[in-house]
Amino acid sequence: MRLLKLDIDGNYKGLRDQSFDFSGSSDGIITFVGRNGSGKSQLLELIAEVFGYLERMRRADFRVRKPLPFALDMEYEVHSYIDLEQLKTYRVSIDLAGSIDCQLMCKDVWLQCKLDEIELPQHIVGYASGLNENLQRSFLKNAVQYFDVMSVRAARRKRLSGQLNEIQMAKAELNYLQRHPGIFKLNTTDFLEEEEPGVSSMDGAFPSLSEKDTDIPACIFLDYDCNALLMASLALLPRDQLDALLPEIDYRYPEYICIQYPLCQDSCRPK
Repeated sequence: MRLLKLDIDGNYKGLRDQSFDFSGSSDGIITFVGRNGSGKSQLLELIAEVFGYLERMRRADFRVRKPLPFALDMEYEVHSYIDLEQLKTYRVSIDLAGSIDCQLMCKDVWLQCKLDEIELPQHIVGYASGLNENLQRSFLKNAVQYFDVMSVRAARRKRLSGQLNEIQMAKAELNYLQRHPGIFKLNTTDFLEEEEPGVSSMDGAFPSLSEKDTDIPACIFLDYDCNALLMASLALLPRDQLDALLPEIDYRYPEYICIQYPLCQDSCRPK
């Protein structure tokens, strides 16, 4: 993905009514240089906020709790996931109400399209070498929603594993379908109403749900802890797989890793 232009109308932290043009960058590499507090991290936060918002808007299993506090126009290029040789250019406009207008460049003409028709970048990775909680928040918003989805799925499995009769199980399934249609799908259709209010069945079979696929969010944030866990996971792989993954790294066989996470204050630790 190559970001071409970004215009913000309104205020996002220290950024207000500003335009950024990256179309002149060579081979898509952009470097932000400036003094502390000049807004470098805030610009990265803004980019993550926008793409995170677009992902939430198009995913049925995610929720959009509130619109962005600014209006925005953005242009970017992305390789087609169907044909990697094909490069597509999109323009996305978001107004203060949260409505989204999308366009696709076709032979130097902008054509109208829908949000679910455009291709968003599959991976937006942020990295911090130190503590930067503000930058983390923009990247982790959709990660929190992902874990909310996982929690709902786990809660349903636990509830259905209890001692429920068919009527109670059917009510539970319909409740989850009504509250979380983006997470579950109905396995059977054309139900006939039974005597029990709010419960449907077909030929004596009560409704059942299955879980939809839940993709990992596109926004990914890495820091020292993530790198430590990555190294720990690599230590579990056989050496021939490490050789295939990291052929240019000489020291690629972790033999001793110590990761410490203090979960309480020093005063509550056992002596």
